[in-house]
Amino acid sequence: LLLDGQSWSKNEFAKNGGCWVGPTIIKHSSKKDATMKEEIFGHILSIYQVKSWLEAIEIGNGNPFGNTASVYTTNGGHTEWFVSCSCASMLGINIGIPVPREPFSFGGLYGTQS
Repeated sequence: LLLDGQSWSKNEFAKNGGCWVGPTIIKHSSKKDATMKEEIFGHILSIYQVKSWLEAIEIGNGNPFGNTASVYTTNGGHTEWFVSCSCASMLGINIGIPVPREPFSFGGLYGTQS
């Protein structure tokens, strides 16, 4: 755990009995970690270092939720490969998560509970 957002529950954001979890960063040691496979809502960034682009695509496409995927690049060929290989419903190129704004719905696929 690189950043634990639970500490925010004790500060000004959680006044009046509210519930607040701050940003959390998880660095995974295995692609079998539970939080690599479970649907998590909140300000959580999961980091897992892969050996190849193909391994990253296999992990993303093997996820039962298929919500989003992003890549940062200055190479149009890399962008084309990423878009053609990814099964996520929302693809971001040089942006974090391409979240739609109202009145558009969230574009998750498969088994998402959103």
